[in-house]
Amino acid sequence: MCDISVIVPVYKTEQYLERCLSSILNNTFKDIEVLVIDDGSPNGGACDVYSKLDNRVRVIHCPHRGLSAVRNEGIRQASAPIISFVDSDDWVHPEKYMAMYRIMQEYDADLVSCGFQEIVMDAHKNRLAPESAESRESLTMSGKAALEKMLLSDKSVTHTAWGKLYKKELFENVYYPEGRIFEDAATTYKLYFRSGTVTVIPDKYYNYLIRRESITDRPFNQSTMDKLKAAEEIEDFVSKNCPELKSHALCFSIVTMLRMATGFSKEIIEQYPEEYSIIDAKLRKDRINDLLSARHKCLLFLYRYCRPLFRAAWNKRLRKPVCL
Repeated sequence: MCDISVIVPVYKTEQYLERCLSSILNNTFKDIEVLVIDDGSPNGGACDVYSKLDNRVRVIHCPHRGLSAVRNEGIRQASAPIISFVDSDDWVHPEKYMAMYRIMQEYDADLVSCGFQEIVMDAHKNRLAPESAESRESLTMSGKAALEKMLLSDKSVTHTAWGKLYKKELFENVYYPEGRIFEDAATTYKLYFRSGTVTVIPDKYYNYLIRRESITDRPFNQSTMDKLKAAEEIEDFVSKNCPELKSHALCFSIVTMLRMATGFSKEIIEQYPEEYSIIDAKLRKDRINDLLSARHKCLLFLYRYCRPLFRAAWNKRLRKPVCL
């Protein structure tokens, strides 16, 4: 049995797969298996070539059911006691698994998370440009402390599935919700809560590609309400399991709704009046949570009293990429 199972979902991303798999297989840590899960991709047969090139690669073909179903299948099929997720259009640093595995062993951590670098496509030059993340100190904490940081949108503790090593046992009776987007946030909080120890390292071992056609870059639509559903589920979970963090969970909901509100143009409001009314009513409640960061308090104030400035301020907070 190998030490780490790396789960790579594939759907219409075959053009990026060679870079992704090469970065995993060429890691200095060799005792891994790579589960390439073909989610009914039109050219999914192209995945099979990689299993012929390296016996550590196992290809599993499934009917198209979405990212959550593919991740759940990967967890079921994984043979290692530790699992990791890599999106098929992303790639990892050559030292990622060696460094993170050693950290997991050293601190007896249930979950280890690394830093990442966002890569965006330059629309004019058709080149990749890196967007640097802020440097951070290494942190070791309880799972509950990690959950608290996630709820407060602390940049050191993310809700993404990728960029992490997990003990597989954390996923016992925990599944990514199928047929929904924002599935990472709807699941990762449970994994933090279950963890005895979480270690976060600042090293940027994960490269996250931002594609204009990706599901995370689409304008507001009905599925976007899945984000609010996830936030409401988190509030309910926290209320039942760690009520002392209820205000923190409310912060997470507010920040989630602020992100959603940036997509409410005049046309979108006319197209989705009910969804707009729900979010608008929640964001206009009188009390401003004291745990919100100063930036989010400012954004919430601008949303309520100066909508054009709200959108401008939110867009300005995004870092501009630097061309390679």
